[in-house]
Amino acid sequence: MFWHQYMTNIQDPNSQSYSYKKLYANSLNSEITFIIPVYNNMPDSNPMPQDIKVQGISINQDTFVVNINETGDAILKITPADATNKDVVWWVSNPEVVRVWNGHFRGLKEGIVTLTATTVDGGYSASCKVIVRNPNKNYVQSIQMEKEQYVSYVDEAFDIAYTCYPLDSANTDLYWITDNPEVIRVFGNRYRGLKEGTAKLIAVTDDGKVRAESKVIIRDKNKLYVDKINLDKESYIIGIDQALDIGFTYTPTNATNAEFYWTSSNDEVLRVWGNRIRGLKEGTAEVIATTLDGTVETRATVVVRNSNQSYVKEIKT
Repeated sequence: MFWHQYMTNIQDPNSQSYSYKKLYANSLNSEITFIIPVYNNMPDSNPMPQDIKVQGISINQDTFVVNINETGDAILKITPADATNKDVVWWVSNPEVVRVWNGHFRGLKEGIVTLTATTVDGGYSASCKVIVRNPNKNYVQSIQMEKEQYVSYVDEAFDIAYTCYPLDSANTDLYWITDNPEVIRVFGNRYRGLKEGTAKLIAVTDDGKVRAESKVIIRDKNKLYVDKINLDKESYIIGIDQALDIGFTYTPTNATNAEFYWTSSNDEVLRVWGNRIRGLKEGTAEVIATTLDGTVETRATVVVRNSNQSYVKEIKT
């Protein structure tokens, strides 16, 4: 007669239902009363649960490094966290180098591969790099550039000399990049100046763990630049709270970059703003003048004394 349980928010198994047709065969025209319990916490409705769609996927690391026969785990984050279907399909760019199953992977032989996870719902993808090392080989621990700073001109090309340590490292092929591609163009360890400015030239190992950088300054051949800064003295003596303006000149006098940074080697002893200095407490510091591009620098010693004390001016023998 009825197969539905009495509360609308509960569905019992079919095995718990009964047919009462024969029981009431002789009373079909009689009034039948069913008593259905109603509770205060019963819902007004019983909607079907909604299907929550995947909106994105990510992997916890960009690069993994393992040795041959070592394993690792690429941990996925699927958003939203309560997505209905979190199934993903894993793909590896070279199954001879890495084996992958459900985000777990094992290094099979030396090499570099890309792992990609794609959601079944929505087709969202995330990738990471896996580098497999041979434990019997040495790999780069440090990169030494020939210089910390290079100065060249627009349209000039220059090769950067460098050394990888240890010298017998297996992964000496480096990635070369710049933080300012509008100023220099980088191809391998060679760069070309594109326009006047400053940039970093950066060398990185294939696993991204070791890097080195040098500063590159590009100049315009048609301009003159400061080649020397001269202070009026090599050393100064001032008192606490005494201020003094440092006299200076530079050559050539028609240089286009005649702006300077003024700094102190000891901010507790000497305060500097522009070419003016002020003694803060007894001690010794250097006042430093540097061109904005950092290519030219000069220094002078500043001794700050307490004006309430006497100092020996000269020792005669």
